[in-house]
Amino acid sequence: MISTLDTLWRRLEAWVRQNADAPLRLRPGVAEADLSAAEADLGFALPPELRAFLRVHDGQDVTDDDLDIFAWMPGCAPLASLEAIVAEWRVERLQNEQSYAGHHPLVVSRGRLHHFLWHPRRIPIAGAPLWGSERTFVDLFPGPEGRAGQVVTFVNGIELALLGPSLAHALQLHVEALESGEWVYSATERRVVPTEKRWATGWLRYVEAKLYALAPAPSRPGFMPMPPASRPGFAPIPPPSRPGFMPIPPASRPGFAPVPAPSRPGRLPGPRGEPGSD
Repeated sequence: MISTLDTLWRRLEAWVRQNADAPLRLRPGVAEADLSAAEADLGFALPPELRAFLRVHDGQDVTDDDLDIFAWMPGCAPLASLEAIVAEWRVERLQNEQSYAGHHPLVVSRGRLHHFLWHPRRIPIAGAPLWGSERTFVDLFPGPEGRAGQVVTFVNGIELALLGPSLAHALQLHVEALESGEWVYSATERRVVPTEKRWATGWLRYVEAKLYALAPAPSRPGFMPMPPASRPGFAPIPPPSRPGFMPIPPASRPGFAPVPAPSRPGRLPGPRGEPGSD
C-alpha cells in the first residue's frame, strides 16, 4: 500500500515540476513512533491507508500568509501535518458533542454519508493552517452505502461531498486527470482547470462521473476500479429497487384519462380531472 501511494505522489510531483509554477511543498513522512503516539492520543488506531499516507508525507509545508502552493487535490485546502490533524480532531470532537448531542445522524448522498459535519470517527486531514470551511476528511463513519476510509470534503462549509472511496483512489484520479490532459494548470488562475466544458462545474462533478457512475474501463487505462459488487449504491439504482418508490401506471390513476391531441383542437389542457379551457 505504501509503495502505491509513494508512486502516486512521485507521479504528481513530477507533473507539477514540469507543468506548474506553484510548488507542492510536501513535508517528509512521519516516523512510526509518532504515529503510535498519535493513535494513543486519539484513542483508536488510524486506518492502514492513512498511516501509509502519512508515512510518505506529513502534510504540506504552509503558513498563514503563504498559501500559494499547488493543491494536492483540486479545490481542497493544504494537507495538514499529523500534529495538526490530532489537534483539529480534538476541536471537532467537541463541536460534534455541542452540535449533535441527542441527534440521530441522517443518511445523505445516496446512502454514502451521514449528514453530521463533525464526528469523532471522521479524521480531518486537510484544511491547515486556517481550518476554515475548506476541510477534507478520511471518513470512518460512512453511510450504509459508503465505505470506511472514503475521502470527503466540505462544500461551502455546510455539506459534504465525496472525493473517492479511498485516499489511493482519490489521489490516482487526480494524477491520471493531469497526465491525460483532461485537467491542466492555469497560470492565471493558479489552479488546475478542465479542458472539457462538461467538467466546468468543477472537480466534484468529475469525481462523481468517474468514480461513482458506470464509466467504461478501456477509457481509463491503469486505473483501479472497485468491482460493482463491492460498491453498492455507487451506480444508479433502477426505480423498482428504490425503497418507497411506487410509480402508478397511467391506467390505474383515478380520474386520469388522457385524450389524444387531434380530438381536442384549440383546447388548453387543465389540471388532471378538470375540463380544459378554450
